[in-house]
Amino acid sequence: RVRICFSSSGILQKLLHPHNLAGKVYQPETWQSSLHLPNPQELEGLDLQVKSIFLLPFSVMHPKFIIVDRKVAVLPSCNVSWEDWFEGAVTLTGPVVSCFVDFWREFWAQPEDRDELLNRSADSELEDIISMTPQQQQQAHLPIHAPLDLKDIPTIFLPSPHNRNPSFRLPWQTSAPPPPTPLNTFFLRSLASAETEIYIQTPNLTAPPVLTAILRTLHRGINIHIVTSEKLMILEQLVTAGTTTSRYIKTFALPKLQI
Repeated sequence: RVRICFSSSGILQKLLHPHNLAGKVYQPETWQSSLHLPNPQELEGLDLQVKSIFLLPFSVMHPKFIIVDRKVAVLPSCNVSWEDWFEGAVTLTGPVVSCFVDFWREFWAQPEDRDELLNRSADSELEDIISMTPQQQQQAHLPIHAPLDLKDIPTIFLPSPHNRNPSFRLPWQTSAPPPPTPLNTFFLRSLASAETEIYIQTPNLTAPPVLTAILRTLHRGINIHIVTSEKLMILEQLVTAGTTTSRYIKTFALPKLQI
């Protein structure tokens, strides 16, 4: 059973897409022409479903993850696209995988998939994970792979639910307050509670609330390292912020924001 879920595949798809949380399920006869997938006849025996959800104005579901047999979660670093990006991934096993399954079930799953998942035993799945031999785990590793034991490192699973910010502003208007999504709350709280150093890697740094929080953190004497790009996501930055990261980052040198 394979479920492919996405938000964005092009401008035309966004314009013609149903703007509701039910989304659109692609019929098998459209897989090849619309999505460049193999012909359905080549996929006989595979229970495949393709679904997309996109809500106006810019509500793209951005989390990227792959769940394999409800036992392994893979977090890739890039979209599935034609662009030549350096790709890496983090592979997770253990109880955290159930968090990804729950998130997928609540937002993406069709009713029949939700019912099937609820009837499965989480204990039996966990036993399957534990029963993997060291040899099986070694065979699952890619040639370039660094296995790490992170059991003792505190982590937080941050779901990324859809949120249509009712305070949307045009680029030349005063910025809207950030919606209290789990990710926004965690990120701003992390900046406010940092004690020595912060490392941020992002292609898009154009959100005024984030910049304000970064400046406040710098004012407290915290070292902040930011790694960004001058080439990625330029169009998205211009549409959503009316500027680019390379231009916006220059405001760090201007005392325009109250700290």
